[in-house]
Amino acid sequence: TPLIRASEYGDLDAVKLLLGDVDIEIVNATDTDGWSALTHASRKGHVEVVRAILGFQSTRTRMGNAASDSQDGLTALMYAAYFGHTAVVEELLRVRDDIDVNHCSTHPLYKGSALVYASQYGHRDIVQLLVDHPGVDLNVVGRNGLMALGWARENQHKEIEELLYSRGAQERRWYR
Repeated sequence: TPLIRASEYGDLDAVKLLLGDVDIEIVNATDTDGWSALTHASRKGHVEVVRAILGFQSTRTRMGNAASDSQDGLTALMYAAYFGHTAVVEELLRVRDDIDVNHCSTHPLYKGSALVYASQYGHRDIVQLLVDHPGVDLNVVGRNGLMALGWARENQHKEIEELLYSRGAQERRWYR
């Protein structure tokens, strides 16, 4: 849809124009990969576009695509955490009190949660936001059987490792 493309490319003016005359089905529509406008904006780090979509009155009636899986099982929050878009993660957590921070993709190549991804790729500020969020599960098992602490240790992200350990995270490793 035009909204999806404008969101993907971060065209805030076009997004605002398109949001002016649409209903919830258009805002939550997905492309052939199962990605919504919110997912595209989140994975690309277009925080102003994310704000515009989240601010759209109708999207507040239900969670929509911030909690829905794409075909690879990732949500807007998970993509933002994966790619290190701190401002997007902050916005999703701030605006959406019903967001499932513990959602875990079951796709074999992408298994994990937003916390697992942020820990794996060394995004300390995102890890901090997530561990401070109420109800976060520090011990979601990700790909290769590693939890967030295991990924931080494996990739030598010492600050993240210390933060997770101080909050009670466990390290569990399965055979690869």
